[in-house]
Amino acid sequence: MLLRHCCLVGLQTSVKRLCGEIVELKQHLEHYDKIQELTQMLQESHSSLVSTNEHLLQELSQVRAQHRAEVEQMHWSYQELKKTMALFPHSSASHGGRQAC
Repeated sequence: MLLRHCCLVGLQTSVKRLCGEIVELKQHLEHYDKIQELTQMLQESHSSLVSTNEHLLQELSQVRAQHRAEVEQMHWSYQELKKTMALFPHSSASHGGRQAC
């Protein structure tokens, strides 16, 4: 009878210990699930940022090309203006393009 009681107490102690381990493992599993969820969110966020950066780089490249073309156009216009101004006598240019009264 005493042996049975000792075995029963030992088994009850083991069951309590195992129940505690189960609770701990469930908590670890919850933490693991949260970490997986956060990892997924970070991966999606990273993917979105990479996509946005690629789009912005393309846009920047287009704006640079447009700016270059505009600068070239302004340079050409300035050269044409210089050629046109060279056709007029220097005296009218010294009066700012106005005729004296």
